[in-house]
Amino acid sequence: MSAKIRIDCFSTSAYNLSIMKQQFYDINRLPNCGTIIIPLSMLALSGYQQASKVVEFIDFFKGKTDKITNDVVFLYTDGLYFNNNDSAYQLRKILLRQMYEHRNAIINEIDKRKDLVPGAFHFISWNQCILNTPNFFDYLIKMEKIASSNNLELLHCIKHDSQGRELTKENIRFILEEAVLTHLICQKMVSLPKKSSLENNWNLIAYPGNYLETSKFIYQNKILPVTDNNIYANAVYDINEKVLKTFEKVK
Repeated sequence: MSAKIRIDCFSTSAYNLSIMKQQFYDINRLPNCGTIIIPLSMLALSGYQQASKVVEFIDFFKGKTDKITNDVVFLYTDGLYFNNNDSAYQLRKILLRQMYEHRNAIINEIDKRKDLVPGAFHFISWNQCILNTPNFFDYLIKMEKIASSNNLELLHCIKHDSQGRELTKENIRFILEEAVLTHLICQKMVSLPKKSSLENNWNLIAYPGNYLETSKFIYQNKILPVTDNNIYANAVYDINEKVLKTFEKVK
């Protein structure tokens, strides 16, 4: 008789996920008319994603473009942090102040530079991004149902992405929400602000770290829509390692 594993007591020993080693490479040149999306972790705004570091990211990507036709979207992940038990009132005050000060610091840095076009940089919050995503909650509910059905591969991916945090309902929601929106951005199914580009030919998520295993699971199994209109549909750019990290289309 097969035993079902409840989400709130899932153990990684119940399922082993083999992660194949891949060799990743840097991007030599970025195509024109696209959008770089830089997710900003609220826990990192005074650390490795502080304003001065973010401007360094911009300079790095600027060296990979021939002319200024690309947009940069800074995506604050504030909305994810409401998936916890903290007071919503206190949390909102803290996060809003953090975002406001961080945004102003980046704008001040950009304004000092004659080689940067202020109108090419956009700042949006997590909830704004969700509002610009048709059918987001349909897709999120679909992933929640799969997780609640004790899909061991998905649960292992969530456990991996949780980085040691307990798999509470809140933490599972946190990971699924992040993975779903990340997937939809990569598939160009999210309306993002733009100014420099006449048309948006591609989206590239750039973040200090690896892609989510949960996003990889969604893409490989085609659980949510997969489009063919983004050359970076199955990848994120790791700013730390300076490589484009992709995952195979077929398992």
